[in-house]
Amino acid sequence: MKQKSHVNAYGAYYWVMEAIADEAGAGFAPLYNVDAYPLCAEVEALNFDLPKEGSIMFMDAAAIPSSCKNKQAAELFIRFLCDTETALKNAQYTGHLTPFQSVYEELPQKLSQLPQMYPSADYLKTCEALLNLPEDIRALYKAYDAELKART
Repeated sequence: MKQKSHVNAYGAYYWVMEAIADEAGAGFAPLYNVDAYPLCAEVEALNFDLPKEGSIMFMDAAAIPSSCKNKQAAELFIRFLCDTETALKNAQYTGHLTPFQSVYEELPQKLSQLPQMYPSADYLKTCEALLNLPEDIRALYKAYDAELKART
């Protein structure tokens, strides 16, 4: 809670835009790197960095639900998304990171060499993935989230 005096609100991208418009500003804003990077490119007063203590890894996924009516079409679409040319266009258009080495090698160095977007293996060792958290831990996260939001 020590950070409270530096934070205007906890939330998503639009909260940051609101904080920018506020003359008082905010000391920091927690964002996904794919949201922070383009925002910092647009607003000179902003800077984007990774916490030295580590962070949470976020991953996108494509899945086929068991209730899918056309599994073959779904599989073909996922293969299409995983094609190097398609995945490169997707990464360039959306700004989302790529897990594909072939796409990474095609990215402009301006992007691929940014440690905030593609952290080093050493930094990634300090990060954690939140996968299938037990219910008691999810309840704890929800309680802390509610407490933080109540204070804003």
